[in-house]
Amino acid sequence: PPGMNDRRTFLEDDQDQDRFLETVNRGVEFARARAVPLTFVGVAAVLLILLGVWLVNQRADAGVAAYVDMHEALAAYTAAGQASADARASELTAVVGRLASIDSGPYDAQARYTEGRALLDNGSAPQAAQVFRAAATPGNGPFGLYSQLGYASALAAQEDWTGALAAYSDASLAPFEAVPGYDAAWAEAALRRGDMTRLLGRPDEAKRAYEAVVSTYERRRDAAIAGQATELSENAATFLSAQDATATAPADLTAALGALQTWISATLAKPEADRVGLSDAVRVQKQIEEHLEARVDIATAVAEGSPESASYRYTLAMGDTTIAPSQGDYQRAKLELSRVDAMGATAGE
Repeated sequence: PPGMNDRRTFLEDDQDQDRFLETVNRGVEFARARAVPLTFVGVAAVLLILLGVWLVNQRADAGVAAYVDMHEALAAYTAAGQASADARASELTAVVGRLASIDSGPYDAQARYTEGRALLDNGSAPQAAQVFRAAATPGNGPFGLYSQLGYASALAAQEDWTGALAAYSDASLAPFEAVPGYDAAWAEAALRRGDMTRLLGRPDEAKRAYEAVVSTYERRRDAAIAGQATELSENAATFLSAQDATATAPADLTAALGALQTWISATLAKPEADRVGLSDAVRVQKQIEEHLEARVDIATAVAEGSPESASYRYTLAMGDTTIAPSQGDYQRAKLELSRVDAMGATAGE
């Protein structure tokens, strides 16, 4: 289609040539108007400068064209997903063709991943596996990582369980460890491994996969909570030292809260005009109290074995920290673990 994969080379188009010559003529006229000696070296220098400017503009135009191509392909993919069952197959085929034409440039990795998804959606799992496998390299960044998961999905769609489990394995994901999004992808792969091995009647393997998600989440959650506690304790210490340079830094968050409460009580006893910093102290005190309350909520829910509420108010406990596996992954893994345990109990009866 027009506008798709327009790969013109420099000065290939007649209009390009005309515009370039016009630019050169303007450069020469500019030099003449300012009495610049038109020696061979001078003319060559002017031409090189103009050529450089032209090439930069051409590269910028190519980047815009690539963006438009990718945007149009993604829009077509979305439309195909919303099409009727009768039209979906032909629309997905057209989408695959558009994506296949985006074979270089900054959107190549995204195009390959989306092409694989479209093929898989269209029931062409073997072709999807080929596309995903070729794109599943760390050099392709996040889309290379997604392609690794897509490759495993394509193998599973062909009921190649051994291949799919290998593609979802920690060893297969290890090369992508430095790629943004790795932790979330690892959690998804572990959950898929658990699901597949459970359905294949291998509960011990499934249990190990789910337990890995649970333990990783809990370890990172606890680390995030500890980090937030340290930050709040440091905030309190900074405030208190600003009020009294000789004050000893609190040993922990509980001590920081006690020191703040003591300072607030002493400040409230002063005339209103002398209560400088009171609002800041109350704000930090409230943050610490909410954090400690949230930690109690989490500990209580965990002790009661209630994964759905184990992270109630968890943002207050962890601050702005985002961890993977996510809370949703954690809850799902806990649920699947209970199913595996039930399956084992049934088998033992």
